[in-house]
Amino acid sequence: MTLGESTTAGGWASTRERCWVHQLAKQINEFQRVPVQLINVGIGANLISPRSPAYDDSGKPAAVERLEPHVIRHRPDLLIVSYGLNDARGGTPLDLFAEEMRTLVDRVREKIGPLVVLLGMTS
Repeated sequence: MTLGESTTAGGWASTRERCWVHQLAKQINEFQRVPVQLINVGIGANLISPRSPAYDDSGKPAAVERLEPHVIRHRPDLLIVSYGLNDARGGTPLDLFAEEMRTLVDRVREKIGPLVVLLGMTS
């Protein structure tokens, strides 16, 4: 499962199947017998938190708001989280971003315990 912004949703790829998410699933399938059941919940212009300064103009709901309906209910064994670009452009303070990312990861691990991979974090 992938959770993220427009780059995760497939923005800028010539087709949805050419975005990095689908390409990664294809690569994983090369090395395992059971095919990946990909669930991509990327949303364009999405932010990590409703507390982010640019939230009013963002793709809603924010990541921490959509954990239950978009992630936890699917019970993935692998979750790839890709945030940071829109938050950096929208002025989300680094300490808020880090706090909300910790909250997101902690909530997911508490509920379902998948392997969590974080991409695109600002530093």
